[in-house]
Amino acid sequence: MSKATKTTIATLSQSIITNPTGGLAPTESGPSQLSQLTSLIGHPLLGELAMKSLTLLYCDILPSYRLRQHSSNEQVKKEERKTRVFENRLLSAFTAFVGLLRRDPSRCSTRCLVELVRAKEGGNFYGQMVQTLVRRSVGHGEIVAGGLGEIVERDRRWQASSVIIGEVAKHCNKGWKDGVKRSPATDASMRSLILAVTRVNLRVTKEEVEAAKLLGRSNKKNGKKDALKKEVEDEMVEGDARESKSNIIRWQGDALDSLVRCYLQGMRVGVEESDEALVDVVMKGIGKFGELVNSDVVVEVVRVCKRLLTSEKVLMSTSSSLSCVLCVYSLLSHNLEETGKDDMWVLTALYKQMGRVGGAGGTLLQCVDRAVFKRREIRVTTVGALVKRALAIGAGTSDGKTQAVMLGTARMIIARYKSAERGTEEEEGAGEEYDGVVDDPEFSNVYGEGGAYWEFANLRFSHIDEVRKSALDGANLRRMDATSDPKKALVKWEGRERDFRYKMREPRKHPLERKGVGVGSGKRRKIMKDVFVKVKEGKGTVKGVGRVVV
Repeated sequence: MSKATKTTIATLSQSIITNPTGGLAPTESGPSQLSQLTSLIGHPLLGELAMKSLTLLYCDILPSYRLRQHSSNEQVKKEERKTRVFENRLLSAFTAFVGLLRRDPSRCSTRCLVELVRAKEGGNFYGQMVQTLVRRSVGHGEIVAGGLGEIVERDRRWQASSVIIGEVAKHCNKGWKDGVKRSPATDASMRSLILAVTRVNLRVTKEEVEAAKLLGRSNKKNGKKDALKKEVEDEMVEGDARESKSNIIRWQGDALDSLVRCYLQGMRVGVEESDEALVDVVMKGIGKFGELVNSDVVVEVVRVCKRLLTSEKVLMSTSSSLSCVLCVYSLLSHNLEETGKDDMWVLTALYKQMGRVGGAGGTLLQCVDRAVFKRREIRVTTVGALVKRALAIGAGTSDGKTQAVMLGTARMIIARYKSAERGTEEEEGAGEEYDGVVDDPEFSNVYGEGGAYWEFANLRFSHIDEVRKSALDGANLRRMDATSDPKKALVKWEGRERDFRYKMREPRKHPLERKGVGVGSGKRRKIMKDVFVKVKEGKGTVKGVGRVVV
């Protein structure tokens, strides 16, 4: 490609941006400047450069509202007629350009479509462009999933998100129909699309969604005669205009409905076809929006998860099983009508999976957080079994991060449930040994010989200084802060010893050793006087010292 050719394309683009009206008008020699630039798309060497240039041009000159074809028979003012002529020419040129992009299967055209969808939310042919991108996800999955995921994550009007999520759900449900043969590439593209749209951030409640649906039904009944007028007014609304709250809630409700239908269909297909990767993706999505789904969906998802986690015929990987556990805890924590039911089977499933993990991942920590720190009191034996299994994970690996995280988690559980300290001591003469292989914590004989005492002893010889110190403190029953999140027990881990510190509780000092209570101070003399008085009387309570009994 010569330098003169690049200069020609740059000159045409600059001329159109500077004067869009003149760039769309026919010239004396023939077609308009925009048509000349569009004709270069079919060139074998200049096609990609012309396509990228036109994409940036349309992102700049297209208005924020939807264009519509105006009739030439309408009587309007001269200035308005010029505007209508410009909009008609722009709409015709943009229609032809979108058609070229949709027919061209190259990666360059896919990137251009993503850029148009990102720049012109709710513009002309928005749904058609999104539909084309979703269909191309099989061949260009990385481009499509990355672009659409970024759009829905940053969207704060949720109009574009509702369109994108609706098209993705329609595409996935069509591919998951019974009898439809799918290739591994198609399955991978569907999983990537679901992960991409799961990045959406919805800010709506179930009550608001129901209210928006009722308002929409009422408007349909009462406003049929003004439907045409309302459609014209909506098309002329500026894109950056202030939207009504009912529209924003309705778009979020549509996106949520499409997501839930897609998740349920994907869960059914993943269970029937034993597709663990699909089940893992779906469970993460359902767990994220657990507070928004209704009780019927909660009951159905919990039933399927219980079947997956408790059935001996279903073999799932550790990652997928932990995703199921986290999904169930998320649903039960956000739905009060289901929280009262027995959920010990979830804790048993988590205990079983902890025996299979080889490292401390984020999903495992979230599951422990939901199971132990953000729920009602659980049995002492179950807590002790969880502590011993967490210590076993740390003692069974040479990875410093895993040792630190699991040791910190175990010590925080002990701080949360003080009765679990007994399980960290060696019970000599108990008659039976601790069984760390059994899958049910109630039958592990947590107070038997062996277990946490041996793990603490091993971790005291770790290659990480702070792990050795923390294991020694744990063996001596020194407590950590009982925070609500096990990840708060650690500062940011960077792989270096000096960047790793535990948050330790300062040991309590005797009242006479505190600041301002030194030898000879008035406060010290007052405390000692109170002590002498109470001792003389036989018993009593001294402020700062506690109950004094003789």
